[in-house]
Amino acid sequence: STVIEYTEVDRQEYIGFMTKVLTESVRLMKPDAWLILWHANDWEQPLFTICKELGLRGRMLPAIWEKPNTASMTMRPKEYLARGYEQFLYFSKGNAEINKQGRSDVFTFKGVPSTQRSHPTERPIELVQEILDTFHGRGGTILVPFAGSGNTLLAAANLHITGIGYDLSQVYKDTFTYKVYTETAGNYSSYTVPAAPTGTSGK
Repeated sequence: STVIEYTEVDRQEYIGFMTKVLTESVRLMKPDAWLILWHANDWEQPLFTICKELGLRGRMLPAIWEKPNTASMTMRPKEYLARGYEQFLYFSKGNAEINKQGRSDVFTFKGVPSTQRSHPTERPIELVQEILDTFHGRGGTILVPFAGSGNTLLAAANLHITGIGYDLSQVYKDTFTYKVYTETAGNYSSYTVPAAPTGTSGK
């Protein structure tokens, strides 16, 4: 059911759509803040150009999420190898500094088990928490324009960061709310199965 809820922006409208999203994101960013931008390979150059034109600092050398012990996927296995990684660009506004200076740009975390995934592009809380801690550190506020599974908000809560996020899908809001109430604040995890609510069989 969550896959049915997931819709992508039409390719013909994508650049205009993302220009609006990024323009508003930069407007809302505080001085000396970071912007993390997950993207597909073929959109890297145009998204990088938009961010540079908005005055952000960065380089077209993405950071990598390496996914060991995770099933790699491709929609066209006869033509392409299955991908075992994803990438994101990072940009700074003002004089933002990396919190974990000297850290590698490769983040190695296994994916969310398929039996626990609530969103088709879900990233593990542990991965997002490490990214937030690398760039942002603890405390402060983050904005998540596409909340999806809500895992970025949960990772932020683990770091005592105020997270503000939204998503068009009621389904994802409901699954996020379930995670909030079935796990312990400050210990949200994608790698542990939440205990069954009291008074249920656990099935």
